[in-house]
Amino acid sequence: SNLFQMPEAQKSSTTVETNEKDVISKNPNLELAQSRFLLSHPEVPKEKKEEIWQALFKEIKENDMAPLYKSVCEDLQIPIDSTLHESMKSRNTKKIEEFEAEIEDAEQNLGESEVRQAWLKKSEYLCQIGDKEGSIVALEKTYHKTV
Repeated sequence: SNLFQMPEAQKSSTTVETNEKDVISKNPNLELAQSRFLLSHPEVPKEKKEEIWQALFKEIKENDMAPLYKSVCEDLQIPIDSTLHESMKSRNTKKIEEFEAEIEDAEQNLGESEVRQAWLKKSEYLCQIGDKEGSIVALEKTYHKTV
C-alpha cells in the first residue's frame, strides 16, 4: 500500500537487525519511538516516511505489537487492517494469560523474588508490544513486590 505516495522505483528494502547479545531488554524501544516521531514530522520526505513505515510495520508484525499498531495507525490516520490487528491481539492475550498463570503459580508456590520476576516479565512484554498503560500498571505491581 502506498501510504505516502511513494513511487515504486524508490522503495528500498529495509531489514531490522536483532542483536543476539540482547541480555538487557530495550524497553521501551527508542528506535520505535524515533520512527514514530519521524513519521509524524512534516519535514521528513514522503519517500523516507514510506521507508520508515515499512520497517516499523515489519517490526510490528514480527513482534505482534497490536497496541502499538493501533496507536500508530490512529496517529497517522492510516486505515487499520482489522484482520491483522485481531490476530496480533489474540496472540498478545494468549501470551499475557501465560504470564498471569506464571504470576499466580509464583504467588501460590514460590517466594517473593519469583513473584516479582513474574510481574517484571509481564510488564516488559506489555512495554514491548506498545501497551503503555498496561506496562505502567504491571511495573507498579512489580515495584510493590520489591519494596
